[in-house]
Amino acid sequence: MKTTFLANAGVIVPVVLVACAPIALPDNEKQPDKVQTSMTTRQVERLMGAPFRTCWIYEPGKGVEESVCFMDGMVHSTGRTTQKPGSKEIFIDAVFTDTWPPKQRPSASATEVAIGMAPADVTRLKGKPSALIDSYSKERMEYRATFRNGVLTNFEDIPPPPLHPPGSIH
Repeated sequence: MKTTFLANAGVIVPVVLVACAPIALPDNEKQPDKVQTSMTTRQVERLMGAPFRTCWIYEPGKGVEESVCFMDGMVHSTGRTTQKPGSKEIFIDAVFTDTWPPKQRPSASATEVAIGMAPADVTRLKGKPSALIDSYSKERMEYRATFRNGVLTNFEDIPPPPLHPPGSIH
């Protein structure tokens, strides 16, 4: 919270500014059908509520994409996808946690991104991401929003997996 003082005709009036925290919305108030490209993250959050997961995307070089995903305000998983120029092969290296929340949080002076790290520490190590991918849900449906420079560039629905995969025994 930040407090600012404004002077008006010789009277000092304290004004309290509260940062706009993402809001939780019940499923019946979420409106994915109204989400449109070119919206800001705040506009999407007004329609979908707070995302349940946010991934920061870094593009350190051609054919390389790194992701750092957050849940509950700390790193939940990391990944690196590499595709050699001219090849159809894609190599994926990822780190996930099997316990949540993590039992130990890394030191603020850590030199590599680690599970449990705070967003500020990731920014200190890697800088500003080139894109964000926020994941939202409504009932059993998941929605993925991609933002570049704070503007929505893609919004897609991800259907739930089938209850009985093809070829499984019922």
